[in-house]
Amino acid sequence: MADLDEDNPLIASSDAQDNDLSEETQDFRFLTALSSSVILDTHQKLPKRGEKDFEANATKLQASTLEASRQAMHDALNHTRFHNAKGHVVATFDPEENGAWVEKAKGVMFNTAEPRQDGALWLRPEEALYLLERGNLDIRWPASTSTASDETPTEAFDEPGIPMSLQGAYAAFVGMSEPGGLTLEEYTVYAGLKRAGYTVIRPSSAATIDNVHVAEVDKETTSSDLIARAFAAFWQLVTNMEPSHPQNRMATGPLVTPGLYRSYSDIYRLLSLIPFHNPAKSIPTINDTSETTAKDNHEELQDGSAPLDITYHVFKASTPYTKRAPPPPDFYVVVMPARSTSVPTLCQIEDLMSKVPYDPPRKESHLYPKLKQGYRRVILAVIDEGITSYIRLSDAGFGLEKIYSAPRGRGGKGGRGGRGGRGRGRGRGGRGRGS
Repeated sequence: MADLDEDNPLIASSDAQDNDLSEETQDFRFLTALSSSVILDTHQKLPKRGEKDFEANATKLQASTLEASRQAMHDALNHTRFHNAKGHVVATFDPEENGAWVEKAKGVMFNTAEPRQDGALWLRPEEALYLLERGNLDIRWPASTSTASDETPTEAFDEPGIPMSLQGAYAAFVGMSEPGGLTLEEYTVYAGLKRAGYTVIRPSSAATIDNVHVAEVDKETTSSDLIARAFAAFWQLVTNMEPSHPQNRMATGPLVTPGLYRSYSDIYRLLSLIPFHNPAKSIPTINDTSETTAKDNHEELQDGSAPLDITYHVFKASTPYTKRAPPPPDFYVVVMPARSTSVPTLCQIEDLMSKVPYDPPRKESHLYPKLKQGYRRVILAVIDEGITSYIRLSDAGFGLEKIYSAPRGRGGKGGRGGRGGRGRGRGRGGRGRGS
């Protein structure tokens, strides 16, 4: 006896809101409503994808249903996208610099564009390709690629050419070498971050490392610790507990010299013999930063590996960004193709950390957030066949966090260690039932 469910056809509702794609077989026939002029005038979003009709049978009903569903999906994909007349922005492709010129920009999507002469905006290849893919920009091929010596770039491309398709934009912008080069991995990371709401720009169009700000932060930290350091030096002088060099103590006497100790911190400080990395002592100065930025990108490091460069400066959506005075970036992203690059070496990581500003964690933060944040941070965007994985690298100071000097937590009631329970028997033992 055949199942009764096979005789009941899966008829989906024509309304996209009544379709629960997660509980029933997905049917794309409701996409036919998008082709009507009434729906096109409204701002209705495309429905999400759901489960497939994977259980095949020999009925003609399923074959016709699948054919109608496929045809509805093809019709939705073949829908012609139009530019709004009020927000129509035309840009001209520049094949020499691999970018696009915009004379009259409209909307907030052009806030990160670089202003040039004659009031025109210069779009980098990833910006132009992303706006074209979104439908916010109409890129035209230049009518003539020859420019006179007395003409500006905007005057040379005043005559609009034929429209550039999305396939043509990928072929034109992606794959060009420096200057103005763009790889497919770099655009994948850029488009993903932009869709997530971040502001993404290149380091060349942003401000460099603010060494004055770094020096002020270090100066404030030094002045705040000046009183504590002076008091510690005075206390060691009074108690005659000035520790000698660790090598001298190891060669001539015990690690913990006899004396009067007021706390365990003094003893633990004498037992610290292994040197550790101090990120606060490797702050780049103005001269060091200028020399670092003046290095050629093709120079090799000490271990023979090629240096890594910051690909994008990323700002959160809550960070107000202005082109005249851009704030410090929230993230520094390095794009690394997994098939053509290897795991960064120690020299590459040290050189990469020297290219980001010094940003120490707050002193009132807890131990693990301090170690996670570090004093410098870089994010590696590893692309493997279109799949992006983000890895955070932090210059943490494990040796700077003194575990023995951490304040002890309060225990029990009122911070007195607590009082144990009395118990029901009160030490008198149980009472047995006599016979």
